Amino acid sequence: MLKKVWGLGIIFFSMFLLTVSSACNSAEKIELAEHKAAAVSVLEENVNDKHSIVYSADNWDLILELLKDGKRLINRASKRIRVDFLRLYYVEQINNVPRKLNDETVTQIKEDAVRLIYLDICLTTEEDIVFFYYGTYNDYIVVMMHNWKAGYFRQVTEDILGIIYPNTGQHIRLWKKGEFHRLSPAYEQGLLTMADLEEIANIHEKEWDDIFTNWKVMF
Repeated sequence: MLKKVWGLGIIFFSMFLLTVSSACNSAEKIELAEHKAAAVSVLEENVNDKHSIVYSADNWDLILELLKDGKRLINRASKRIRVDFLRLYYVEQINNVPRKLNDETVTQIKEDAVRLIYLDICLTTEEDIVFFYYGTYNDYIVVMMHNWKAGYFRQVTEDILGIIYPNTGQHIRLWKKGEFHRLSPAYEQGLLTMADLEEIANIHEKEWDDIFTNWKVMF
């Protein structure tokens, strides 16, 4: 009789341990699933904050492919540390996809800026000019430029036709074949639409932190 009771006790205890283990495994799986979902969300938000207009078609396809691969591998990961690694890796890979201005165009814009905008600033060269590319609209390239010889990068907010452009520094300009235009005159001349202005303002506002913090040319 004692042996029978002892045997039943062992069975019940084993079932208890199995239940506890199963519950722990279930909780871990839920936690891992939530961690994966959060990592995927980070990748998606990173891509959603970008604008296809500032990339070549091939490079935008590359960004979407990197997003797809990152989500697939994250969802297949079995460890939190693997999820974290993949999230960081794919965010960096997506951010490193270059914009679409080629070297020849970049050089031409800088040469024209020296000749037409910064002529009165002593000894300005192409190397003194940095700019951020905001897309091409009706064959006009939109950039925000800064000349190091001009001194401190001004944090000035502009209200152009009712659209707010925070921290526009040395102004956002359109460029095409040796000509520069400011946004308001460009709109009045029909070079930009109101939708274009809103898109430019949206790009500028989202990317201002990179502009002010990193001080690097982004193409």
